[in-house]
Parts: sequence; structure tokens; C-alpha cells
Amino acid sequence: MPKGAAAVGIELDSRSIRGAKIGPGKTVKAGGSLIAALEELSGPFAGDEAIVDGLRRLRQKMAISFADTVVTCVGGKQTYAAQLSFRKLPDEELKTALKFEIRKNLSFDTAGSVVEYQFLSAPKKNEPAPVIVTSVVNALLQRQLRLFEKAGLPPTIIDVFPLTVANAFRTGRAGAESPERGAVILHIGPDFSTVVIEGDGSDIPFYNRTIYFSAAEIFDGGAGEPLASPREIELRINAFTAEISRSLAYYQSAYRAATDSSLTVLGGYALPELLEKVGHDTGLAVTRLDLVNEFDARQTAPPGRFDVAVTLGMRGREL
Repeated sequence: MPKGAAAVGIELDSRSIRGAKIGPGKTVKAGGSLIAALEELSGPFAGDEAIVDGLRRLRQKMAISFADTVVTCVGGKQTYAAQLSFRKLPDEELKTALKFEIRKNLSFDTAGSVVEYQFLSAPKKNEPAPVIVTSVVNALLQRQLRLFEKAGLPPTIIDVFPLTVANAFRTGRAGAESPERGAVILHIGPDFSTVVIEGDGSDIPFYNRTIYFSAAEIFDGGAGEPLASPREIELRINAFTAEISRSLAYYQSAYRAATDSSLTVLGGYALPELLEKVGHDTGLAVTRLDLVNEFDARQTAPPGRFDVAVTLGMRGREL
């Protein structure tokens, strides 16, 4: 990236747009000047016009220039990320083989999707090695690209959301030893939440699952709509925590791997009243990710709110 330019991570959901500008220079811990700016705009951001307008306002507020590197991500039911074991093949041949392998697990047609992969360790000749494979419906990817370009923010990278959540956790653990058990991470967004289990890639494989839980309807009243009744709210939250526990049980059974006794949480809806219930029902000790405070003591933000945007910005700094 150009000398003196910044990297900007942008997280977009139906209720907010968050940006984190990561200044030039080395990545430092608390006390340094890693984060040049943080900005959040409130929505709703449902239609294309509203999203483009919000992105334009963010560009102005954060003084994002065309020299800056922009990184964002996509998530939801039209995206997929998983760990497989595969031997090294020529690029196009491997992508074709991966498409064939994952199609039975997808909720969308691989014919209209983009597949990418990354080996977690250097594969030996003719021997399988762990590989992360991602797939995104091409129409979703092209829409995201079109909206950002229309707002004057052409992205250099569009990541898949579960990998960004895992990267956020790794960023907070920079320099720490690899966990002996699968680290459990939970991102709570307005419309869906994402459970990620992060490990060393071999004995503790990567796993993720999307849980459709509308935290915005419960805690924001559904953008002007009446709040659900107390009984309905209780039932929804109970179903949500049960799905988290079910995800962990599935992982332990399917992969024969143990998970940690703690749960790291991030996201704009990682609210204290919800986290207390999550910890109680799952039996896990809940901790909050807080990359803003960890990496730049000059900035202040609620724990977990900007962690995705900061992670995306730091990804841009690596280019």
C-alpha cells in the first residue's frame, strides 16, 4: 500500500456501519497510535440507496482517501466457510474439486458462487493437509462490491465473516501459544449471530455456524416496531442459548475435539443482560474481546463493538 496511506476496515449490517482507520506504521499494543479513527453510523441500512448514502457519509467523516486500503466482509446464509483436508492440486483443479466436495453442505448452488481456499500448513507432495475453503454467492459478492464502489470506497479485500471473527480472536491473542482446546468465539449481530471454534487447524479444526437470532428486534424494538412480549423475549433467548450449546456438542462429537470452558464474545449486541444469560445457560465463563482498548489507549469504545472493523483494518495493513 502507498507510503503514508491508511487501511480502513468497514463492517456493515442492517442497523449500523462501523469504520476503523488503522494508521501507517507498525502494529503496536496499548499506548501506541495504531487506530487513527473510529466511526459508527446508525441505520437502518436495508436498501442499496441507504447503504451507499451511509458509506458516503462514513467516507467523509473519516476522511478516507483513494490512496487508503479498504477492507470489508460479507456474512449470512449465502456464505460458507469450513475446514477440509485436501492434497495440493493446480489452482483451478483444486477449486473445482472443492466445489464438488462442499456442495452437499451448501444452502446455495455452487454454480453461481465463488470458491477460495487457503492451506493452513504447507502441504506435502500427494498428502492431504488442512485447508480453509470459503464460498460466497457471486451475486452477493458483486452487490457488495458495487455498493462500495458507488460510494467511492472500492474494497481491496472482501472477506467471509466467520473468518473475520476468528481473525479478531487471533489478533487479541497475538504472541500467545496455540490453545490446547478449541477456543469458542461468539459474535452477536442485529439479525444473526456467529459461533466460531478456533484451533490449531489439525487436532482442533476450524468450525463455524450461523444462528438466526434477531437481537435488534428484542433490544431495539425492531426499528420502531413494538417490542416482543416478555414471555416471547424469554423464549427467543432460551432458544438462542440452546443453539449455542447444541453447536458445541455437535463440534465435540463430530470432530472428537475438546472446547474451552470460556466463551469470547464480540459484536454490537454483546449486551450485559444477554451475556449473563448466555453464560448461565451454556455453563461457560464469558469474556469480552476489546481490541480497541488493547491496541490504542487513546480511543474509547464499548468492548466488542468495533472489533470486526479493527480486524478488517489490520488485515489491510498486512498488504
